[in-house]
Amino acid sequence: INIDGNSLDMDSLILLGKGEVKLMLTLETINKLKATRATVEEIVDKGIVRYGINTGFGLLSKVLIEKEKLVELQYNVIRSHCAGIGETLSQEATRRMLALRINV
Repeated sequence: INIDGNSLDMDSLILLGKGEVKLMLTLETINKLKATRATVEEIVDKGIVRYGINTGFGLLSKVLIEKEKLVELQYNVIRSHCAGIGETLSQEATRRMLALRINV
């Protein structure tokens, strides 16, 4: 299944969730990701203040994070979103959610 941000349908999502097909990024999608990465790196290199890239979050949004701490900040964002309560999601549901997120 090619992920291009436009053509993911329910049938494909179901197959992805079951692990019956593999997900593949299109060249256009890869190029968009690279361009986005370059933009973020430019923001960091030039010291431009951008929420969540080099600032704290929520009440700490006005706090500028030192360049040396930005990798740690991003890891902590991921860690903070990895926790939850209740039943663990099934592998199928997790695959589907990741595919939907990647498809944006």
